[in-house]
Amino acid sequence: MVLGVIFSLLGTGMLIALMFNMAILALPLLAAVAAGRFAYDTGAGVLGAIAVGFLAGAAALSAGQAVLVMTRSTLVRLAVALAFTAPAAFAGYHLVLGLSHMGGAHGVWQQIFAGVGAIAVGAAALMRLATPIIPPAPPTRTA
Repeated sequence: MVLGVIFSLLGTGMLIALMFNMAILALPLLAAVAAGRFAYDTGAGVLGAIAVGFLAGAAALSAGQAVLVMTRSTLVRLAVALAFTAPAAFAGYHLVLGLSHMGGAHGVWQQIFAGVGAIAVGAAALMRLATPIIPPAPPTRTA
């Protein structure tokens, strides 16, 4: 009995962590699913669709990170950041809203929790996007 409760809590925690990561990566996940469905519909098969979807998602995330790292234009950086954080915040809002419905929160508190969740997931998406693809080289000493 106790072991079942522990495994249930552990599984629930892992599921919430997985949903949080999927919400953070909403735009690359959307690109991956769209490319995978297109590949499957054009006859690539299941494995081909998975491969195409994985490559499209990785390309979307890498392209966003590369644009943020390489460009100096504030408007371009803001547009890329908004393109990644807006879907993530939307997904985070609905994720926390659904969890608060299941958790038993009522009325206004559901909306408050969902708003805080949207801010947290949007900020996490921005931080994940702002992390450089390649770590910076260690500083060299000059004599």
